[in-house]
Amino acid sequence: MYMGDDIPDYEVMKLAGLPVCPADAAPEIKAISCYVSDKNGSHGCGRDVIEQVLKAQGHG
Repeated sequence: MYMGDDIPDYEVMKLAGLPVCPADAAPEIKAISCYVSDKNGSHGCGRDVIEQVLKAQGHG
């Protein structure tokens, strides 16, 4: 998993198995993300993504 929000993250996110981003990410980043949080960066996005992973693994 890789979380990014802007153009410099694009190439790494294309290589990541699970690219994710915050709600306020650049449109190009949202377009390649498997999950877009409903939270903006620095406003709970990291926690949201972690909670989603835990739920997907049956821990939530």
